[in-house]
Amino acid sequence: MLHHAPENHLPTRAGDPTPVSRNLDPLAHPFAKARERTRALNAAKIERMFAKPFVASLEGHIDGINAVVREPSSLSTIASASADGGMAALGRITLPRRYSLFI
Repeated sequence: MLHHAPENHLPTRAGDPTPVSRNLDPLAHPFAKARERTRALNAAKIERMFAKPFVASLEGHIDGINAVVREPSSLSTIASASADGGMAALGRITLPRRYSLFI
């Protein structure tokens, strides 16, 4: 028959969480490494699945960009405005900007 002291398994003060004893012996958990590897692989797959592709950066602004608009007749022409008063228009996203205005 097993005997144990109940004070080892009860909270020391009122309101404290109940102590939890765990066996940290690696021999008692033979699948821990495989489980951790599976979790890491799943996390990497989920991260890749939800990652958005990087199309291009809107360079030429000193401060943060506040607005981006596109020309209604063309999908490749966009204009951006930043908080420093600058505006930049880009013909194609892969090409450098056509002109900048600083007010």
